[in-house]
Amino acid sequence: MYASRDDDNLMYAIGAYNGELFRSDDGGRSWLSQSSKLEGSNRQGVALMYSSMASPQRQFFVGDYNYNWLTTDGGETYQFLNLSMSLESVELHPTEPDWLLMTALDPSCRTLDGRDAVTGACNMRLLISKDFGRRFTLVARYVIRATWGNAGKRGVPADTIYLTSHRSQTGSQFAMDPTDAKFLRLDRDDAVDGAVLAIGGGYYEHVLLDYGFSYVISEQFVFAVSKRPPPPTATPTASPTVAADEFDNATTTTTVATTTTTTLPPSPPPPIPMVLWSSTDDAVTLHEAEFPEPLFVGSQITIVDRTDAIVIALWPGDGAIGNLYISDADGLVYTLSMTGIRRRSSHRWDFYNPRGVEGTFLANQVVEGVPITTTTTAAASTTTTAAGSTPAPPPPVVPNYVTRITSDRGATWVPLRRPPAIATTTTTTTSSAAV
Repeated sequence: MYASRDDDNLMYAIGAYNGELFRSDDGGRSWLSQSSKLEGSNRQGVALMYSSMASPQRQFFVGDYNYNWLTTDGGETYQFLNLSMSLESVELHPTEPDWLLMTALDPSCRTLDGRDAVTGACNMRLLISKDFGRRFTLVARYVIRATWGNAGKRGVPADTIYLTSHRSQTGSQFAMDPTDAKFLRLDRDDAVDGAVLAIGGGYYEHVLLDYGFSYVISEQFVFAVSKRPPPPTATPTASPTVAADEFDNATTTTTVATTTTTTLPPSPPPPIPMVLWSSTDDAVTLHEAEFPEPLFVGSQITIVDRTDAIVIALWPGDGAIGNLYISDADGLVYTLSMTGIRRRSSHRWDFYNPRGVEGTFLANQVVEGVPITTTTTAAASTTTTAAGSTPAPPPPVVPNYVTRITSDRGATWVPLRRPPAIATTTTTTTSSAAV
């Protein structure tokens, strides 16, 4: 659901079943289907909607395969765009109403009947439009993620683009390791050492981090994550050549021993070191952040707050519990602040920053697990099978959470105390009516 920022009455909603688009002009009290206005929507529904920060009356709607629509008047009229590509993401520029940044699958990624074919040279392309989706320019291939830069803030040109793309530019992108990537900036500056002319759009490509595979941009910082580059491969030293006359020509007896070969399971590959980088000059210079323990690829990093301090949560890739780290003012030196912070299924952390109370945070910490209390009978405690009785599985475990609070930016945490009970007085009034 979407609500307009400049009109409290204008709202959109997308049906979960068939992607039907609805519009409300009265703040959600009544809704009208937009299907009759969307050309081709009887064949493909709306999957995603993007709204412009620069012009709230502009929305871009993405459907399945090549079906897309746009409006520049808040849904009074819609324009159908039957593109020759399947859009994967759309980012509307925050200050330029007509600018769009899109990623789309290369046409080779789909067969003639529309099925996915992620083989051959299938890759994700990066396109830019400066007329709100009517024409596109290809600027990069094998793209993992791309975003607009800081929209002119601190002197950054408005058309600057940050992206990650695969280091290899051949073969199927979907058979590649997503961490074998590079972190790039695209801009018009050709005077920087190492600048390479991009595919199109008049852009130049600047490699910010070789092996960089993820990044986050904020008003003050640019954060990036990379694999630590592998050490250079040493050239093997040739064994010295032994002359034939150096061997002892005396008669020797050779005994051949019988050995038994045991095949052992392959050892797991060693963990790959990972580095967090921080920059305060839009990634012109990137500095390695310091953590109290090594970081490895597979762990996930989330910046959960950057209001009073840089607060980072770090957790295993498939885990729901992580650790909380607090940084210095430059976002470079991190200290462990709390272990066992809870992550919800929606990938949000149980971390709260009360606005207006500087340096005060709240978080839910996993302390221990307690079994669910259930009432069972003796007959239900075992499972009878043909082989006899087997013990019932142990009861599921429910995590025990404790809410903690800090008032010194995470240096110390204490349990949040329950407020004192408020005494209440109940007054009963009896009234009688005359008969």
